[in-house]
Amino acid sequence: MPADAVILNADDLALCAPVTQGVLAAWHAHAVSDASVFATSDTLVDALRAAQAAGLPVGVHLNLTFGRPVSDAGEVPALVGEDDAFMRRQQWTHPLPAAQVRRELRRQIERVLDAGIAPSHLDSHHHVHGYPEVLTEVLALAREFRLPVRALDAEMRARCRHADLPCPDHFSMAFYGAAASVETLIGLASSCPGGVLEIMTHPGYVTPDIPSTYRQERETELRALTDPRWHAWLHEHHIRRVGFADLDAGGNG
Repeated sequence: MPADAVILNADDLALCAPVTQGVLAAWHAHAVSDASVFATSDTLVDALRAAQAAGLPVGVHLNLTFGRPVSDAGEVPALVGEDDAFMRRQQWTHPLPAAQVRRELRRQIERVLDAGIAPSHLDSHHHVHGYPEVLTEVLALAREFRLPVRALDAEMRARCRHADLPCPDHFSMAFYGAAASVETLIGLASSCPGGVLEIMTHPGYVTPDIPSTYRQERETELRALTDPRWHAWLHEHHIRRVGFADLDAGGNG
């Protein structure tokens, strides 16, 4: 049984202008159905304005590992290094202080709200909400702001639903790197046991100064997502493209 519906979420909006342009190109081609934005980015406002003009729904790509925090570094010392930028995950001392995590993530959500955008959902860069102390704060914030959440696995999905937070029935990060192909997309949707499947994507354009080690792969993803064979397959199998706003508390879209 294939999926009943797919959420094709474009991560990394506002990482830089070429990535934002690639995400918008995917949206205009009906190749993605939602997106998530780096609220810590210097290009946040421009990216959100472009997304709003295009009608693209945008969630918050909660970030504790890339660039600088929204908070003053002195307020979140457990999350930053000597340069006042976020530490790498491998440098964290667990458990992270809950108050510092909550402060920074709240400010990221509020920065999107202050730009006039009602977020569609919460997910996270490098899947940091997979860490127990981070997940606790993300779920609390999701309840407070009444937002759906990306559930990485069955245990996280159960916690979301126990808290009456909408989330997709299934999640895949397999469309990535060398596996970013039309065949992967079709395989994921066709093998899904019904329900709503979220597929994580990273479309974008490449420039020499893109601040990411994931570079040419973004254009590869964009080509696969916009490939007519994938769109024809979805149509043939009556699989809908939906966003996080289409979910109810049971995950149905």
